[in-house]
Amino acid sequence: MTTGEGLNTPTQDEINVPRWTSEEVLTTGVAQGWADPADWREVDFSTRPSCEGPYEFDAAGRPLNRHRTSDMSGDRGELGKYGPNYAAESLVVAVDHTGKRHILLARRNDPRRTDEEQQWSLPGGIVDADEHTSAAAIREVQEKTGVDLAAVPCRTLYQMYANDYRNTRNSWIEATGVLHILHYTPAAKADGAEVSATRWFELPDTLEELEEETGKLFASHGDGVRMLLEGLHRFTRTMDAAQQAHGQGRFARARQLYLAAADILPDPLEKGRATRGAAEGAWRIGAMDAAITDAHEALSGHDEAVRIFPEAAKTQARRERAASGGVLGRIVVAAAVRWERSGDLTPMQARAIAQEGVGYLDAALDDILAVEAATGVAPDQYKINIMSRLAVAHALYGDQVVGRRHAQQAQTIGARSEAASNPTSANLPARYRVRARARSIPRAYAALAASHLATRSASLRRNVALAIAGNSRIGL
Repeated sequence: MTTGEGLNTPTQDEINVPRWTSEEVLTTGVAQGWADPADWREVDFSTRPSCEGPYEFDAAGRPLNRHRTSDMSGDRGELGKYGPNYAAESLVVAVDHTGKRHILLARRNDPRRTDEEQQWSLPGGIVDADEHTSAAAIREVQEKTGVDLAAVPCRTLYQMYANDYRNTRNSWIEATGVLHILHYTPAAKADGAEVSATRWFELPDTLEELEEETGKLFASHGDGVRMLLEGLHRFTRTMDAAQQAHGQGRFARARQLYLAAADILPDPLEKGRATRGAAEGAWRIGAMDAAITDAHEALSGHDEAVRIFPEAAKTQARRERAASGGVLGRIVVAAAVRWERSGDLTPMQARAIAQEGVGYLDAALDDILAVEAATGVAPDQYKINIMSRLAVAHALYGDQVVGRRHAQQAQTIGARSEAASNPTSANLPARYRVRARARSIPRAYAALAASHLATRSASLRRNVALAIAGNSRIGL
């Protein structure tokens, strides 16, 4: 809306309202380009939309704040622009190794307030001319706290009118909240100018609990945190519902919920987990193309996490990448099996497709071994699942010697793991131990694949492998 549109007849209140604009705005601000010229009629307000929709103008052509109150002054006060002044504020959330979330807050350094009166706030500031909001959010966090978010995926969480003390009848702040999720907790240091302190606060379930510790957050930042908490709760509820649907065998519904969850947060780990769940759901209902697409997206997200996460968080990212690679690998091999058994592919064509899946499974095993080397903890279930699936895949489409080695390794780990978790089983005859392991879903692949792939008959081995791969309970 340009000056002159939507003008109102001046009321007595508008005529009598005190007006002022900071001298710094009129001099330094205008000279540096972050403030409008003194004459607001030179401004094209059609290029300055409000997140709340079209706004009105007073009789002189100044934009009117729809939230104006009787104690507000006119003109710009300390703000540089007439109408909406765009601000970016960052909701920086760090997830520690226990799954607890923390939020980065900055204590303001307002010279007009005492130390006791200073408020905690989200790090942020005014968006520069021709600057994208997300870039402004990253810049402001870097300037005020020293935390570098340049490589961290982000998402706009909200746009809203900010209840800021600097707002006037003709100038106001509209804030865009940008969400960043980390899986490490970087050191933060106040700039000493606009911010006097920084701190990571544990993020509770409600804003009220947080403000019991911080005091009332600055301006509308509490509303932003409330929306953040609502988003996190919505993600958790959606993932729980997806897992419940999957457990009940409602796989199509589970996939819908997983895809909905994937759109809630920008976190590559959580997004990848949700998309991986969607791939599992699509696979269960026989939508192989959709399953492969979803699984590729999950692996891509976890690849990105491994690439951008610092060393402190790479182990967790590799663990997730191993899980996604394992899902993608077995879905690709399972697709090759299904298409071969249906006659849509020849064995040679199926082999070519399955080799891609074997590559994903091999990479997943490498990630698992890297996690084991980094942590000293043997993730037996992961290794058993991947090795036994590799055994079946190689029995069908790869190297028989490699397949047998994977099967024997999986069986050995399964026996050790079973004995460790259930010592009495170590005293059972071998055939009963095999059955006991077969009843345990994480070890079923190892027990069955190892026992059947030991045969010397290539045709029998292949038939058994096809049967195992296609089994709805213990297959790939």
